Amino acid sequence: MIENKKKTLNPHVSIGFPVRNGALTLRKALYSILNQTEKNLEIIISDNNSSDDTSLIVNNIIKKERRIKYYRQKQTLTIFRNFDFVLRKASGKYFLWMAHDDLRDVNYVKKLTRALDNDENAILAFGDLMYLNNSLNEKIKFDFETENKNVLRRMVKTAFIQCFHIYGVWKSDKLKKLSFSGTSWWGDLPFMLSACCLGTFKYVIGTNFYYLNKKKSSKSRIYYQDLKSKPNMFFTIISLIFSGYQSSRKVGGMIYGITSSILITLKIFNLMCSILYKKLSELF
Repeated sequence: MIENKKKTLNPHVSIGFPVRNGALTLRKALYSILNQTEKNLEIIISDNNSSDDTSLIVNNIIKKERRIKYYRQKQTLTIFRNFDFVLRKASGKYFLWMAHDDLRDVNYVKKLTRALDNDENAILAFGDLMYLNNSLNEKIKFDFETENKNVLRRMVKTAFIQCFHIYGVWKSDKLKKLSFSGTSWWGDLPFMLSACCLGTFKYVIGTNFYYLNKKKSSKSRIYYQDLKSKPNMFFTIISLIFSGYQSSRKVGGMIYGITSSILITLKIFNLMCSILYKKLSELF
């Protein structure tokens, strides 16, 4: 691993920036963080053995920006190992994951951290969700909030939505109790279900997260995450269910571990029924 670190004293917020071959959109994404109204940041970039101009772009920006810590991996990590790498390097009170093709409003970090300051039960804050489609912004209704819900109700709600809110602002001390459990499909789902055991997810109006909307098949997602071109789907599904149990059991105990694995199984069953219905509709 190659390191290029610049010290930021007592950062309020740590930004974890795992990236691999993100040169096309990296600069714009990075400046959407550097230009935040919250200035007391450290930005931890883990270049996952990129083969494009990612390293060149980052090193050019580092010359003018002291808040960036840059690590270049010599061997390619799985995507969630890279996510975990930047988290473990963080020293801020709050933490945010940043993808190389997503953007935020300039007030995003400040508004979300202030919301968490005033809510001892919340461990994650997230704003409004916008899809980026060919430079057009489309607001998406995304109901993720779990305030005033017990752990079970939080888990049920989280199980059946996409996990966009993993890219919100977290309380670092809570987040570091969680871990990714090594599944290559829906790998963020076990993680978010385990987070439900520790606290609530808070909605904050007035700031946007911009998600680049790319349609991918399950196989292409698995390849992107674990670089496996020929995944065994049966093994992948079993691994996902077990990861749900393992992640939630670690922070919530056996009952919530079992609950997580059941919810994931139901979500997979629902997906398979939808696929079967679609294929039968095409036949008839």
